[in-house]
Amino acid sequence: MEGLIILQNNDSIAGSIKIRNDIYEEVSFKANTSTDFKIFGPSDIKSLEYEGGYHYDALEIKEGEKAFLLRIVSGHLSLYQFYQKLFIKTSDGSVIELQHDEDKAVDRHLIEDKRYVRSLVFLTSGCPQLKRKIERVNYLATDISNLIEEYNQCVDPSYEAPTRNVANLRTEAGVRAGIGISKMQYLTQSFLYSNATFGPNSSILGGVFFRLTFRGKLSAQPEMILSKKESHFSGKLSSTADDQQIDVSLTSLEFPLSIYYTFPTQNIRPFISFGGVAAFALKKEATRHANGSDITLNMDNDFLGYKMSFGALKSFGSKYVAGVEYSISNTYGNRNYLIQNFRWFTQEITLRVSLDLTRSAD
Repeated sequence: MEGLIILQNNDSIAGSIKIRNDIYEEVSFKANTSTDFKIFGPSDIKSLEYEGGYHYDALEIKEGEKAFLLRIVSGHLSLYQFYQKLFIKTSDGSVIELQHDEDKAVDRHLIEDKRYVRSLVFLTSGCPQLKRKIERVNYLATDISNLIEEYNQCVDPSYEAPTRNVANLRTEAGVRAGIGISKMQYLTQSFLYSNATFGPNSSILGGVFFRLTFRGKLSAQPEMILSKKESHFSGKLSSTADDQQIDVSLTSLEFPLSIYYTFPTQNIRPFISFGGVAAFALKKEATRHANGSDITLNMDNDFLGYKMSFGALKSFGSKYVAGVEYSISNTYGNRNYLIQNFRWFTQEITLRVSLDLTRSAD
């Protein structure tokens, strides 16, 4: 991912950062002017940040031991995360761990570890009205971050809580458009279970999507896509002797919802996805021509199915992401009918561009 590091002399260097599970302990960084990645520890640099608005500061968590801590809240009191532990940095630069262990059973009673509550009461003593909230707060980054922001606003009314990523969340909005090749299968029981496979025929699509990504890897992506498909068949349906011609046209609004996994590589990041699709017909036509007569085929207004895809993404600057995606979908119509079932099998290749809303809000 694109990012930068801050040196001990406060100079900043832009480049690429490898996101790894041990980022709290060291970071692999390649400057834009270099071809090689180098390892930097918390004693080598002051801080680092990468796309999505994630900031890590090099802080001393124990005497003689430094680490990169994820900054969640900045202000008079700042909240940091180190693996599953939470730390507070005060305005004078002191770093204090909010200590908390798993609750223990003693003499058949569950003893809850509340040491972090006592620390919070002490650190926020300037705003005693928060004490009751502190006594009820859970040892969760989301809960404590809200409390710290409330304290910062208490001691400084001009304080504005910045956009933060408590759980390393990143939000994007974008557009996706492309072309496809679709086949349609038609099955009717009214003609001795006759069936036919149409196509392949071309299709076009385009729409918008919203993407919520956790730690740069796992994403949920709802979409709204406008799609136009056509299929044509000429010949004999199975189990029939007469020549048939069937023409089908469908313009629909599709609503895919997929889970994406993006591999944590550099520059080009491949991904895979799987999800469901619901589609609603905006315009539909289905006609069978046989023996000199035209018969309008019954087609539902809604289709259901599944979708899978793979592709690759590349970041441009800290805000924009572009990519290419190949997808396969299967959608079914007339699911409740005993006759005239429709199934669309579609392969699509699309281009996509998105804007990082998290970074844009910084």
